[in-house]
Amino acid sequence: MRADDNWDARYAEYRQTQAWRQRCALVRKRERDTCQGCMQAFGQHVHHLTYARVGDELLTDLVLYCQSCHERAHGRSATSPQWPASADWTPLQLRRT
Repeated sequence: MRADDNWDARYAEYRQTQAWRQRCALVRKRERDTCQGCMQAFGQHVHHLTYARVGDELLTDLVLYCQSCHERAHGRSATSPQWPASADWTPLQLRRT
């Protein structure tokens, strides 16, 4: 169980902000729009390698994946559409105040 039951909602809200869009643009530029999982497909998803600094990410906390590699990174496949259970973590910017 996460320490903060409202984390998902605040994370979704954060992903709509200008700050998140700017980080995504920088990651896409760095990766030249290429998936870093397969190095072949167009990168569609900016993925957190860690949630420790959500809201104040280092660019090295983020990687660009195509749809297939993004699903693999989350342990999903076409035959298993469920997201895995989440670990306990409380991102810096999304903690209760």
